[in-house]
Amino acid sequence: MNAIFIFGAQYLFLFIPVFAFIYLLKQKPGKRKQVLLLALIALPLVYLMGKIAGYFYYDPRPFITNRFIPIIPSATDNGFPSDHTLFSAAIAAIVFCHDRRWGAFLWIITFFVAAFRVYVGVHSVQDVLGSMVIAAFFTWLTFKFIKRYFFIKTS
Repeated sequence: MNAIFIFGAQYLFLFIPVFAFIYLLKQKPGKRKQVLLLALIALPLVYLMGKIAGYFYYDPRPFITNRFIPIIPSATDNGFPSDHTLFSAAIAAIVFCHDRRWGAFLWIITFFVAAFRVYVGVHSVQDVLGSMVIAAFFTWLTFKFIKRYFFIKTS
């Protein structure tokens, strides 16, 4: 059973960009450009905002504060925000802005990534929830900016 949680915590997040790429391939060129423009701006912004948030909020990893050995190896640095969850949520949010069904599917996978990261003991709930909030908010903000200033129509 631990093998499922280990796989989910370490590798499940890699499926999200694969599914996003499949989604992208199925789109018409105009829509594809819109999604790529959002990704080009939102991904670095979300990463930067996550790093900045980590400077202002320190959350020791659960295995440090609760003195146990995590199921998977992990650094002993600040657990906030969860990079795996931040990356997953950013891609899910980007796709969600353009297609709610595909985006919801990617958000479900993101929730599993987050839950597995908590279960194996390398992140706390606030680490993964904070990652999801940062990714969703800054992707949405970027989407609204692009929609307003680049006149992108969404369907």
